[in-house]
Amino acid sequence: CALGGQLCALVGSAVETKVPANLNKYMEAFLAFTTHPSQFLRSSTLTTWASIFRHEVLSKDPTLVQMSAKYMKTTMTNLVKTGFPSKNDNPSCEYSRVDFDCDEDFITFFNAFKAQQGEVVRQACKIAPFEAFQIAAECYQYQISAPIDAGNAPAKADGLCTVLSPSVVQWEAMTFFLESVIGQLFKVLEKEKLPVEQDPLILSCILSSLSALFPFVLDRPEFLPQVFFKDVSAITFELAEGSKAPRTRSVKNVRRHACSSVIKMCRMYPEYILPYFDMLYTQVKDLFVNEMLLTQMEKCAMVEALVLLSNQFKDYEKQRVFLEELMAPVSARWLSEELHSILWDPVSFLSFVGADRVVTDPSDEDLMGLNRSRISFCVYTILGVVKRARWPDDLEEAKAGGFVVGYTSTGAPIYRNPCKDPVLALLPNLLAFMRTLNSLFLPENVARLSETFSRAYEVLDVEKNLILSISQPTVDVYDTPVYKSSVERLQGFFCALYDNSYHIIGHSGTALQQDFYTIDGLAEKLVSSTLVHLEHVPYHRLRPLLHILYNI
Repeated sequence: CALGGQLCALVGSAVETKVPANLNKYMEAFLAFTTHPSQFLRSSTLTTWASIFRHEVLSKDPTLVQMSAKYMKTTMTNLVKTGFPSKNDNPSCEYSRVDFDCDEDFITFFNAFKAQQGEVVRQACKIAPFEAFQIAAECYQYQISAPIDAGNAPAKADGLCTVLSPSVVQWEAMTFFLESVIGQLFKVLEKEKLPVEQDPLILSCILSSLSALFPFVLDRPEFLPQVFFKDVSAITFELAEGSKAPRTRSVKNVRRHACSSVIKMCRMYPEYILPYFDMLYTQVKDLFVNEMLLTQMEKCAMVEALVLLSNQFKDYEKQRVFLEELMAPVSARWLSEELHSILWDPVSFLSFVGADRVVTDPSDEDLMGLNRSRISFCVYTILGVVKRARWPDDLEEAKAGGFVVGYTSTGAPIYRNPCKDPVLALLPNLLAFMRTLNSLFLPENVARLSETFSRAYEVLDVEKNLILSISQPTVDVYDTPVYKSSVERLQGFFCALYDNSYHIIGHSGTALQQDFYTIDGLAEKLVSSTLVHLEHVPYHRLRPLLHILYNI
């Protein structure tokens, strides 16, 4: 490593040192250290590799072009998460027992090691982009043709993979390498049918691959709907249809992954997906018929995807009509007499969500859960619309579409957002609801919490672990159903409502602009709702409040 550092410092410097004739021998010897069984020793070479690949002179040498391809092939092996100190399934294990105290230490190291390798691969891809793509293609073709190996999975896994199964760690390595290469490839260069897996961990990797390879699909439009709607179908992925058991963590990850991919495609390539807007809208409406089929976050993801595509209408009136139709169910519920009294009164709200009840019968909890989900859906939908609805970036397109309503004294255009009317109609109840949320922390309302939900306002366990830097256990928990207690569900509900309500206000300024800031008595309304009773609001709730409202 020291020799490599000297080489980088001297070659191309004022000393006028030439590239050594025996550079190939040094690089081959250095590559040998990168393939050593010790993971720690491998990681020690990365800084030098990065320096060499970034070097203005060395990176152009033919030796480096050949060596970068060899390095990327080596990286494919090094990215496979093996060598746990507690295991004996790889030569690296023996070295790991010397280098690391426990599996948790190894996991922490490997995550950093993996990120470093990704950065070096991106540098190597700049030197040999076509070779990088060829290596990625070969690895991908090999992986999709290889049989699924679940390894020593426990009996309760029913033959499915766990997070440490051989197939999963190999898919994860291949997926990470593919993402690193493809992302860099489109920056460097100018302008098969995948298996339908029912294993959630493998399917998650396939979704990552679809997302990484999606730019290539744009040149083959006949494949675009197949690829896009494969992601959409994964949003409703289940291991067992009709099962009453909670979804496992791996199943939740697949669905979350699919939502993110759909939003990403609609955000980055909306003009290509717009022809399939009606097909997507029909599917979304069918999914929304069953309230329990999707979680509120998944519904919000679908709403965001539709709104992103509607931005491509580039017609104010057409988009306004669509957004009003999309938000009609939410507007009807949010502005109803029943919900009005609940949103404006802390006592009624606590009763509606079941926070004042002692839960003994699970069916009672199911009813309260449905009430909570309906409020959450309203808030999530408002957030999704105000976050994503926009006018065209091009001024001429905005003018032609009816989005420009005037100009400032300096000549800057004044835009109007097509979501203005439905969102502004919902703001009074939202502000009242935010006042209600702050009022929940008043002593008399805290006292109304039942014994079952006495901890409902406390910090979520996941946030505690994040603050304390407590990592997830390395044991296989992905195949275990995620059972949440009644209080955990209510904690998550309160936390999400509080944060998302402030996010709506935070995004409203950017989205609605003058239509938001010219609301009559806006300052007084914000102070009397978002900032009321702050002396009673706990610190862990004030942090997101300050962070979000700072952007208004």
